[in-house]
Amino acid sequence: MRYYRFSILLLPIALASCAMNSEQGTLAELREVNLELKDEKVEDGLEKAMESYRRFLEETPESAMTPEAIRRIADLSLEKEYGYVGDGESSATPSGTNKR
Repeated sequence: MRYYRFSILLLPIALASCAMNSEQGTLAELREVNLELKDEKVEDGLEKAMESYRRFLEETPESAMTPEAIRRIADLSLEKEYGYVGDGESSATPSGTNKR
């Protein structure tokens, strides 16, 4: 009998909490949001990124992410030295001719 009374009291509270309308919306509504994306210039962005990766390597134990962090430091060093390098997937062969 005690559980019956408890469930009678709990049921309206549970239903009321489910029926409340949230002003924040849902994740599904994010598909309809139009975002304006623009590039921003970050001062010393490469240096800051390289320093963050170095700090990551110093502060965390060696893991599966360690080689990726080392590779990113190398990529950023090349980009700093020679400009944008790319992701290594080029449509040109080493001789400069396009693959077909």
